[in-house]
Amino acid sequence: PDLDGLSLATEIRRSFDVAIVFITQRNERATRIEALETTGDDYITKPFDLRELLARLRSVLRRRGAGIETRVSIGDIEVDLLQREVRSSAHGAIELTRGEFDLLAALIRSNGNVVTRQALASVVTRQLGPSDMRTVDTLVSRLRRKLGAGLGEGHQIKTEHGVGYRLLRGPRS
Repeated sequence: PDLDGLSLATEIRRSFDVAIVFITQRNERATRIEALETTGDDYITKPFDLRELLARLRSVLRRRGAGIETRVSIGDIEVDLLQREVRSSAHGAIELTRGEFDLLAALIRSNGNVVTRQALASVVTRQLGPSDMRTVDTLVSRLRRKLGAGLGEGHQIKTEHGVGYRLLRGPRS
């Protein structure tokens, strides 16, 4: 409630590599240009034709799809983001709950950037409440335990105190 759409999109873009399509009644030229130059992949004004909306969404997904990783290796762990599977070459399949997988996927998609606890809570729960921040901490703890040594040297889910978490994917400096 404290942010306008452009500010919210900027905040989302800092943490996640996702497509952003603005759907709004604002049709001012300056607003459209600012949205497209800063964070937006497309801009649609109301009222709109449903077939045009679907065509624009498919177009955005086609353009962005080429650069999106669907299989990610982190140390000994391989994560298939489309099939929602996690495997270790040493131990085979690693069973994760929906929340654990969604949290891991959000950390992977953040490309090593810090993801706030609030952003992670919104990924794993529908309604944000005070207990949801603790849920995020619990899910991170369970992920660390399940992935364990399979993450390998220099790969870890790092706590950024007072902010959130980040997934380090490389040798420590």
